Amino acid sequence: MKNKYIEVASHKLTRLRNTVKSFSLTEKIFLSIFVVAFSLSTLIILAKVNSNLLVQIPDNGGTLTEGIIGTPRFINPVIANSNADRDLTSIIYSGLVKVNSENEITPDVAERFEVSEDGLIYDFYLREDVEFHDGETVMADDIVYTILKIQDPEVKSPHIANWDSVAIEKVSDRQVRFILSKPDPNFILKTGVGILPKHLWQEISSDAFSLSLYNIEPIGSGPYKLDKVERDTVDIPQYYVLKANKKYSLGKPLINKIIFKFAKNEEELVKMINEGKVNSVNNISPATLDNINLDNFHLVTSNLPRVFSIFINQTESPALSINSAREALRLATPKTQIINEIFNGYATEIDSPIPNMNRTNFDQNLEEAEQVLIDAGWEKNEQGIYIIETDDETYMLSTSISTGNTEELVAIAELIAQEWRKIGVEVSVKIFNTSDLNQNVIRPRNFEALLFGNVINNYAELYAFWHSSRRNDPGLNITNYANIETDAILEKFLTTPVSEISEETIDNFVSEIQSDIPAIFLYSPQFLYLISKDIQGVDINEINIASDRFNSITNWFINTDRVWKVFTK
Repeated sequence: MKNKYIEVASHKLTRLRNTVKSFSLTEKIFLSIFVVAFSLSTLIILAKVNSNLLVQIPDNGGTLTEGIIGTPRFINPVIANSNADRDLTSIIYSGLVKVNSENEITPDVAERFEVSEDGLIYDFYLREDVEFHDGETVMADDIVYTILKIQDPEVKSPHIANWDSVAIEKVSDRQVRFILSKPDPNFILKTGVGILPKHLWQEISSDAFSLSLYNIEPIGSGPYKLDKVERDTVDIPQYYVLKANKKYSLGKPLINKIIFKFAKNEEELVKMINEGKVNSVNNISPATLDNINLDNFHLVTSNLPRVFSIFINQTESPALSINSAREALRLATPKTQIINEIFNGYATEIDSPIPNMNRTNFDQNLEEAEQVLIDAGWEKNEQGIYIIETDDETYMLSTSISTGNTEELVAIAELIAQEWRKIGVEVSVKIFNTSDLNQNVIRPRNFEALLFGNVINNYAELYAFWHSSRRNDPGLNITNYANIETDAILEKFLTTPVSEISEETIDNFVSEIQSDIPAIFLYSPQFLYLISKDIQGVDINEINIASDRFNSITNWFINTDRVWKVFTK
């Protein structure tokens, strides 16, 4: 039967060849054209069908080169204290949990965690397959060691306040328990601190902790691990090369390598990006954007949880203890001008201690500001400065604005002083370097008006800045503000989960602050991140600190591949 089919097919093929041979030259040309056209059409149709069935997906590979200002000294989650330190620490180390790009808390080194009904006991159960970059398994002992080092005052960890009155114990090799002295709705976030490998650090004494070689040649369990360090002739690191950790607990990152190159200042950083030496930079000032060719970059912005304000010390400036004086200064403050001229629009106007919140509109109004003073009994003297007489003495509306020695803060202070002078205020500007400002101005409350910024990550952190019990150093209530109503609300903020804090409670707190005017709230800045258009998958929402931009780093990609849709399911 099979041979019969072959014979029939052979016979038909022979007849076809004979038929074609019998064609004239013209017929053969037309046939050839038809066959070619038919073949091309078929190929085009197949290509279109194939294209419709294919989708582009992220693929492994590529290198991201990031430029940052400063050189890291402590790539160590316990003592990192600069942006450069935190940037590298955030992707070399991993914690029990992490915050993803949607600001959701997800397990990392931990597989899961449980919280007791009273909110005082947290049990974490570790994954079995998590390793440090040297191949050693992450164990409960490593978590206990890390937290005890944070709590050791000799180590001087910037996180020590977060772990005050928290006990930790090893339940088993795979379980650790935290015991709190009082409920802390934000405690789970603190467990995202990176974990040190005890087997490498345990022989290093607390007084030598900051001197260890592991601070500059770190070994963690995060998504990237150290590949090499390039140093100059005096052994100062010029750049770090990190490579993807194939065994990272949440999966190998898509970008194969990340190189961090270090600049001394913003001017050098701009030069690096314009010369193509880096393809991403962060924490740049809005004015710097004018000096960069942005054609090949995405500008990613995010609101920062920072509140910049003019804090008023009524003890040092008796004239400002009068409510009408503070109200007039608030009305004379050019918030919109600050945001437009100094930040090129990359900031949010605020009117409360809560970041990025503007519930009421306090536009600058110089006429209204002067009218407030006049209605309260202030009069101008011969120099055009307002004074007011009381039963006890005469006050002159005179003050000084103290601030740090940065270009933006100095410009803001000078602009505010200029506008205040227009309504009859005698005002000067005092500039201090950072250490001098902290030690000799803020801590002893040695200022009349202070232009300064606070970081407020959640409502609970407002307690430290505004509760009356925090008025004296080392407390952070630098205006010496005291209000029974706000104290009660702040105590509620301290112990209540964010999801359970009502809008009414927040509004009451803001209303009390606005009525008392202990500070003139100005703006919350935006985080600016320039990154090459070649880098895809970058998803940055609200962040607390600059290094949070790497929360979704494992999903960033450069290379892509095309596969049939069926294989993506």
